[in-house]
Amino acid sequence: MSDTSNSNSVGLTAPPGVAVLVVASEPGRALLDVVEPLIRAGAAAILVVDDGSSSVRRWVLDRISLEPTVHLLRHSTPLGRGAALKTGMQYFVEHLRHYTGLVTTTSDGRYAPTDVLRVMRALYRSPKLAILGASECRGTSSAFAGPQWASIGDLILGLAFRVLTGISLTDVQTRLRAIPTALVPQLVKIPGSRYEYELAMLLHIACSGYPMAEHAIFGSAEPWCPDDAFRPVSDSFSMLRALANFTPVEPELVEDAVETPEQRSSPEPRSGASRAKQTR
Repeated sequence: MSDTSNSNSVGLTAPPGVAVLVVASEPGRALLDVVEPLIRAGAAAILVVDDGSSSVRRWVLDRISLEPTVHLLRHSTPLGRGAALKTGMQYFVEHLRHYTGLVTTTSDGRYAPTDVLRVMRALYRSPKLAILGASECRGTSSAFAGPQWASIGDLILGLAFRVLTGISLTDVQTRLRAIPTALVPQLVKIPGSRYEYELAMLLHIACSGYPMAEHAIFGSAEPWCPDDAFRPVSDSFSMLRALANFTPVEPELVEDAVETPEQRSSPEPRSGASRAKQTR
């Protein structure tokens, strides 16, 4: 799946009924560069989960929380990206279940807002398809080309994923993912609190037979920079352990399965900033 427009496209609008989930850990200006274009594009709901950021970083979170379409959720202490994703998805299930689905991304500018919007629009067009943002330039000298150890790790995880599932993916570690509403309650139940959770999530989707596709993205123009919260040795072992010990979660029946855009007549999106404390 791909969009014919280029990475410098402007004027993309967000589709109705698709939320964005952003995990923020010690965010800086980059978070504003992610959220503000999505607000201007008309994103109906942006869920920002603050994973225990320090007080010196609160200014950027307090600033975006003033926006009526931003729902800010906070962990009192850092729990990990996986735990933060589950906090956001649980909130989605409880408050936004009438939406088509949600798109996960990062707060560091790794994925350009135009790419996030493209994936949102792809989910709106195909509301029963799990969609993964995959860079067309991955493995080259693009913003996605990381240090050699990261490329080797990607290769090993990709091969292991293919052996276990029979599915070959360009990037099993992509964090730009579109998740249909029907899948969200199942994914909240999957064990994991850090980066291994995202891999386990992908394994569940693949092993459950849920339809999946990759959507071509361009990536940020900024140089690649490692995630400060990622621990190369322990987190890599955790992901390999998640591959070895994976057990599918029982599917949950979701009433009123997502309709096509032509059939949809969902309620008005919920607005207003939410600052509910989360201590999962």
